[in-house]
Amino acid sequence: MVTMNKPAQNSTTWSTDVNANWASIQANLIDRHLLTAKGDLIVASGASTPVRQSVGADGQFLSADSTQTAGVKWVSGTGIPSASYMTDVVYDKRFFSNAGLLPGTKYYETAADSAPTVDWDNSGVTSTVSGTQRRWMSVAGTQLIGWDLGANRQRVLLIISQFLNVSGDRLLVMSSAKPASGDVAGNGYAGGLQSTTNTGSIYKVVAGGFVNLGATNYVPYTNISYGVAMRFDNGNVRYFYRFGNFQWIEGTYKNDGTYTTVRYPAIRLGSGGGQVLGPVSIYYDT
Repeated sequence: MVTMNKPAQNSTTWSTDVNANWASIQANLIDRHLLTAKGDLIVASGASTPVRQSVGADGQFLSADSTQTAGVKWVSGTGIPSASYMTDVVYDKRFFSNAGLLPGTKYYETAADSAPTVDWDNSGVTSTVSGTQRRWMSVAGTQLIGWDLGANRQRVLLIISQFLNVSGDRLLVMSSAKPASGDVAGNGYAGGLQSTTNTGSIYKVVAGGFVNLGATNYVPYTNISYGVAMRFDNGNVRYFYRFGNFQWIEGTYKNDGTYTTVRYPAIRLGSGGGQVLGPVSIYYDT
C-alpha cells in the first residue's frame, strides 16, 4: 500500500512531506510499461517484488511451480493426470469398484480427451467428432453400434459418459450375436432408456426379439447429456445413471437368469435417430 503524509495544519515544513509522498509513489506504483504484450500478467518473484509473466499459448493454463522465478508457469493439457481425469471426472469408476461391480479385465477405454470408437456397426453408420464427443448420424432404419469382447463373457460392465439422446428410442444391449444388419440378433438383454415406449423397462432378447421383463425402478429419459451404465452378471441385469458430477445411481435392475453369457455390448439406434457419446469404458470377467 502506498503511504502518504498529510502536512499538519500551519506546518512550515510541508515540502518535506511532499518529497516523502513523491518518493513513496515512485517506490510503490507499478509501471505500466512492465506489460509488453496482450495477455501479460503481473506476478511476484518475492515479497513486494512484481515481475512480468508473459502470456501463454492458446489452450494453456497457469500452474504453480516453485522452481520458476515467478512461481508459476504456463502448461498444456487438462491440468489433471489422464488416469485421474478418466476415473474421477469422466467415469467415476470408484463407485463401481467400491460397490464390487467393476470386473477385473479392461476391454476398452476411450483415451483421455478423445471421442469414443466402436468395434463395429451393422450398417455403416456415419459419425462426426467434436472434442470428446462422437455423434452418429440419423439412420433410415434401426441399427446398432457396438463392441466385440472376443468371446462369451459372464460379467460385463459398459460405462458411457456424456450420453445424449438425439431422437427416437434408445437401448443398451448385450447379446450373444452381432447383427449382420438391421435390429438386434441373438440372445441377451436390453433396455435402460427409451423415449417413446416403456421408459425404463428391461427386455430379454430371444433370437433378436424383445420380451418385456418390466422393472423395479426407472432410469429417467432426458435430453441433456449425462452418464449411463449397464452391468450384466450371469443373467442379473442392472442399469445406472448419473447427472453431471453426481454419484452414479442405480436405476432399473432385474434378476432373470435365463442367459449366463454375452459377447456383444451395443447401443441401438432407433429408426430416424442418431446418437451422441462421450468417453466409454468396458470391463469384463470370463
